[in-house]
Amino acid sequence: MKIKPVLFSILSVLSINSYAINKTQPISENFNIPLPASSQSIINYIAHNLSISFSVRKNFDIKTNKKEKVVDITLKNIGDSTIPISDWSIYFGLRRDIKDNITNGFSIEQQLGDIKTLTPIPNSSPIHPGESRVITFNVNYFIVSDSAVLPNWYVTSKDTHPVVIDSTKFDDPVFVKAFKSSNQLKRSSQDIVPIATPYSRFEQYKATTKQKLNNFAITPTPKLITPIQGQATIDNSWSIVYTEKNKPKAIALHKALLHELKNNTPKLTAASTAPDTKIIRLIDHDIGNEAYTLNISKNHIDLLGNDAGLFYAQISLLSLIQQHGSDIPNVIINDEPRKPYRGFLLDVARNFYKKETILRLLDQMAAYKMNTLHLHLSDDESWRLEIPGIPELTEFGATQCHDESETACLMPVLGAGPNKKTQYYSVEDYKKNFKIC
Repeated sequence: MKIKPVLFSILSVLSINSYAINKTQPISENFNIPLPASSQSIINYIAHNLSISFSVRKNFDIKTNKKEKVVDITLKNIGDSTIPISDWSIYFGLRRDIKDNITNGFSIEQQLGDIKTLTPIPNSSPIHPGESRVITFNVNYFIVSDSAVLPNWYVTSKDTHPVVIDSTKFDDPVFVKAFKSSNQLKRSSQDIVPIATPYSRFEQYKATTKQKLNNFAITPTPKLITPIQGQATIDNSWSIVYTEKNKPKAIALHKALLHELKNNTPKLTAASTAPDTKIIRLIDHDIGNEAYTLNISKNHIDLLGNDAGLFYAQISLLSLIQQHGSDIPNVIINDEPRKPYRGFLLDVARNFYKKETILRLLDQMAAYKMNTLHLHLSDDESWRLEIPGIPELTEFGATQCHDESETACLMPVLGAGPNKKTQYYSVEDYKKNFKIC
């Protein structure tokens, strides 16, 4: 059922100081010796043949309980050619600041935001086929979850095109090794709260006894349910009665029932020609803000409410049909929201979602009678709303690609990858799909 919450709010906050450039200074005397230029074939080879794994060595020392936040990046050449020491760099996302500059033949530099670079230093050894190189460094804060490590690491050089490294191409960073030991899973020996996992949460919240559902499985639970003896059997001999005022709501209900009841779906009938029995009536009546009454009897189903309330009555009716099919129990339901604001925040500035995804989200929100979608449209990472008078906001602010000067686009953060992409919502998207309050 294509349905939207009645309220749709937008909050955009734009800050400019969070992601200042903070490049560390090299400490090697030989660091400034120019490295040989990398060819595109070298970059491509590295992207397809360098296996990367990330592991947390420890967050604290078990013996001394001293806070030592140490991580390893392992680079393994799984191809049949040697990876040369040239001017290539690996760009990767890590939501922690680094505290080292040089480690095992590589320099590490802090770039914009979560972006770091790993670059070979002069006179270091090439990586031969089958060889692994472990890069060990300290970070400024604990890492007890793989969410701190971002996917889509990529390799490039000054005169080549960037290419995403195959072993890191995952929304879920599977190249991050599992957290197993105590000093990986905890921040200190006194940390008694275990890190939540799908398994631990299931064990924590699983019901010890089977929950017995009543005949009125509606979410959220209505304020008052009054069961009545008997049932209504809905089929195609019934009618959905509409007036000109509520015709759009009646059409939406008919489409939803068609999905649930197929050939047993009631037909649409104008109020002027409606029968006296076997009818579903949508009655506009103000009984309170977002409140509704659903009255089901053998030959009549009445939905009473105003605007959102009448819509929520339809949602509850659909819930009963999904539970019971075409034979639904007679009942009188009186309901109103317990809270006026029932919202969901979606940050599209950092991670963009297509319009179609937003519309599906709205449908799911409506099914639970949520009434406000808060879109976080802008932040340091991007600007996601078309403003016709200021086209640069989306031409530049909604475009990400690998451009360290940030003159053509914004650098890709949070694992977005280096390929150029422009993502925002147009004025027409809002006009056609959203009611903004």
